Amino acid sequence: MIFLDPNKPIATCISETCDNCTVSKTLHCHFSSRDLIHFLLIASPSFFLGGAGIYHMGQ
Repeated sequence: MIFLDPNKPIATCISETCDNCTVSKTLHCHFSSRDLIHFLLIASPSFFLGGAGIYHMGQ
């Protein structure tokens, strides 16, 4: 799997499920491939613009 297991929370979470979790509304402990795609869509323009700027400054 190329991404975190969506059925298991991140390592900093002490609970196995979100049942009765007091911070589940504000903290996102489970990540899926959809979350990875969402992040890449948001971050990609910055990476492309930064790469283009570095490339043009090096010439």
